[in-house]
Amino acid sequence: MRAKTGMARILLNAWKRGEFPAGFQKEMNSRFVELIPGVMSQRKVSDPAAPATNIRLWAELSVAIALAAVLDLISKSLPVPRLPYGGSVSLRSLPILVVALRHGPRAGMMAGGGYGVVDFFIHPVFVHPLQVILDYPLALGLLGTGGLLWERAISRWRLVGGILLGSSLRLGAHFLSGVVFFGQFAPQGQPIWLYSLLYNVSYMIPETIIAILLMQLLLRRMNIRERGSP
Repeated sequence: MRAKTGMARILLNAWKRGEFPAGFQKEMNSRFVELIPGVMSQRKVSDPAAPATNIRLWAELSVAIALAAVLDLISKSLPVPRLPYGGSVSLRSLPILVVALRHGPRAGMMAGGGYGVVDFFIHPVFVHPLQVILDYPLALGLLGTGGLLWERAISRWRLVGGILLGSSLRLGAHFLSGVVFFGQFAPQGQPIWLYSLLYNVSYMIPETIIAILLMQLLLRRMNIRERGSP
């Protein structure tokens, strides 16, 4: 190691004294000047904090999707009513809402949409490809919009408003799916829109109320007011 260090010092001193061929030294100096901006721009791109934050976020999204699937399976094992064409009271919305409140609506929609794909493979109800999109990734992804109303300051009203916003948009997707693809199951004489509305609010209202109550408790236990915090 000392021999290598000594050789490097000899070469550096020779470079300073201009003992290398003039053309070669001038070319190397110009190459070095051109290299500096590229190194600096690469340094900005490869900021070590950014990959760490992205990895942490993706890990949290994965955990939220897995936890939502587990909570849904646990909920379905309980003696609660289950509707014939999909839909039941479940705790699966809690991890998605936590992600939305911690990291904003974009991350919340990614978690909800990802879970929607997983949920289709676990509990598939297939009538039409568009129905699958409406009832699974889109509906559960819209649940993540609850992060739109959340700010850094603690506000239980914003928490409730965010949950109501996400749940309402999710209900809208299920309602549209019911009107377009499940109208044949409506009782005779009942409007299709009313059948779809009653069908979906029968589990969405209890699930939303449960989510509001449990998220109030989680708010006291988790530091979700600092969005994007590690």
